[in-house]
Amino acid sequence: MFEDFDLKVEFKIKTGNAGVQYRGRLESGVHAQPGEPARQPGGGGGGGGVDIPQRNVAAAIADPLGKPLPANIKTLDDAIAAGLLPQGPPYGNGTGHPWQVSGYQFDIYDSPTGNTGSFYEGQGRGVSANTGEVLHLTADANGNAVKTILGRTSDLPGPQYYKQGDWNQIEIIARGNALIHMLNGRVFCVVIDDDVTRRALKGIISVQLEGPADNEVWYRNIWLKKL
Repeated sequence: MFEDFDLKVEFKIKTGNAGVQYRGRLESGVHAQPGEPARQPGGGGGGGGVDIPQRNVAAAIADPLGKPLPANIKTLDDAIAAGLLPQGPPYGNGTGHPWQVSGYQFDIYDSPTGNTGSFYEGQGRGVSANTGEVLHLTADANGNAVKTILGRTSDLPGPQYYKQGDWNQIEIIARGNALIHMLNGRVFCVVIDDDVTRRALKGIISVQLEGPADNEVWYRNIWLKKL
């Protein structure tokens, strides 16, 4: 797990929607610790399905890895055969399979007119900061999430900084509650997360691709420095 860091990753995407997730947590209910409160319907937003248990969001943020899987569980079929999950519908994004990771994400699209570099939170607050925004995340007196745009990045991003069909370099700087997304050396968005019940100060780093099976993305040259 990682807390404060500077991460650089190169990607090239052919089709689909991808991303680099950070300060993430394992969502599946099979990782719930003994005594962990049950997740309430709608808690944390997005994903899930009938009879598919998911972790309590607050507990998962505090303990991203949760309870380890038995040593012999290596595949989704293993987990189903062992009775850890119901037979249920196909397991995919947001459906609670044992390796589902959710949390902060540097979003990636296959077009320069997409929202590559935006700040997304899977099974959480969703798309929060679009490219070019400096965003402050808080909560109101009732605990509802509040998003306030403080301004624009000094070097306003645009399609001219995105190399379609070629390699692009992501840089993510996470220090405390300050999160910075950069693409090819340009600041694409900045987020200050002061929502103390929803923000994550540590967690998992992972790379992601979603959508149809023929979508393609490549990652290379991963560089990480702890801060």
